[in-house]
Amino acid sequence: MPGQGDPPMPQPLQEERKPFLPNSGETLTSEVNAGMATFVRISALIWADLLAAFAMYIMMNYLTNVWNLSTTHAAGIINIWNGITPVLAFTFAFIVDTFMGDFYMLVLSSIAYSVGL
Repeated sequence: MPGQGDPPMPQPLQEERKPFLPNSGETLTSEVNAGMATFVRISALIWADLLAAFAMYIMMNYLTNVWNLSTTHAAGIINIWNGITPVLAFTFAFIVDTFMGDFYMLVLSSIAYSVGL
């Protein structure tokens, strides 16, 4: 029991927390926008991966039904395709950065795309 002349015990500092009220003028835009942007990016990557898997499924059916290849040969073609495409991205990025400019690569890829149509 403290005596009469002892100073009062200091109380721990506590920050007053107010609940977030949507119409109070307070905003959480930076946190919400960052979370939403991350969600959209991850969703886009997931959908792109699902779309690529579906395209490979269709390609496998095409190779086995239209070209009458065996499942083993069709799977080999799909596996080679899936192995080469990531390597080509790094190869072409190196070629563009080293030997070509952005403009000429854009022209070349536009021509290649148009011929492929």
